Amino acid sequence: MKKNIERAANRVKEHKVYKKLHENRKKVAYAIFAVTTILLTSYLGIGYFIYLQLAKGSIGDGGQAGNTPANFEIKWDKHEGYNVTSYLMPNYENITIPGGDEGIELSAWWISGDEEKPTIIMCHGLRSSKAADTLLLVAGMLNRNDYNVVMFDYRDHGHSTQEDGMLSLGIREHRDIIAVMEWVNETKDTPHSEIGLYGMSMGGGYVAAAFMADERFPAVIMESPYADLNMIIEEELELNGFPSWLSKGAIFMAEILTGDELLSMPPLDAVSAANGRPMFVIHGTGDERVGVHHSQMMIDRAEKENVDMDSWIIPDLEHVEAPLSHSDEYENRIIEFYEEALT
Repeated sequence: MKKNIERAANRVKEHKVYKKLHENRKKVAYAIFAVTTILLTSYLGIGYFIYLQLAKGSIGDGGQAGNTPANFEIKWDKHEGYNVTSYLMPNYENITIPGGDEGIELSAWWISGDEEKPTIIMCHGLRSSKAADTLLLVAGMLNRNDYNVVMFDYRDHGHSTQEDGMLSLGIREHRDIIAVMEWVNETKDTPHSEIGLYGMSMGGGYVAAAFMADERFPAVIMESPYADLNMIIEEELELNGFPSWLSKGAIFMAEILTGDELLSMPPLDAVSAANGRPMFVIHGTGDERVGVHHSQMMIDRAEKENVDMDSWIIPDLEHVEAPLSHSDEYENRIIEFYEEALT
């Protein structure tokens, strides 16, 4: 009898201990869940904040306000006093081009050259516009060699339609570039084989995306482009004082909010999609905005896959500085490229 009572008492104790352990495990599980939820929510919240900071488009021409093809100046202290007289293009028209999606209108300039010469679509950089001084300088180089030039603002930039005020790393922008090509083809009766691409900085990545998406583009020049999307996002975070490991949260929130698959069109893949079409990449080794390793990745891929790619890597130059520091050679090189590539 005594043993039975002891056994019963032990079972009660064991039950109490088990119940206590179970309650403690539940508390630990709830605590872990709560902490995980807080951390995840915080991570995604920070990602959302970063997305809002880094992916903003722009309105108007910012520091380049007042620039037109007929009258612009170089607003770069290092190149103060640069004489643009011979690059001015008074023969320009303000036009509006339907964008790559319904409801998108692109503010643009048409700069006429020789009707028998090809047309070059010029694409500006991040939070910039068609009024960017260095871009206008390159346009002047082309136009004084009788090329027709079209310059435009992407959606959510400059004076074009503000769709949601955010950029999409070429996912939507490349559709605007293709729409400009269609406008040139239809309005100016220009064959697709005579419509070349030129992109500067972020625009270098965007023209790579368009070149990859539409094989009707016969040739592309990329000035100081980025090659790897995840890499450039991490580098952009570091440049703006954020740790690079936050990139996945920012990308996730951006894709949730916009529906855009931001990593789906890396410019590097344009090299593999060239299919015999010529490419030309230009970059300065002193570029701290978009490191020269991005262009080198493209060059390495081109060599590995036997792609027709010209390259010009210039020692010590800053971001998109080559048109200013090596103007004559720059002009000669891009004209020679287009003369051979566009028929």
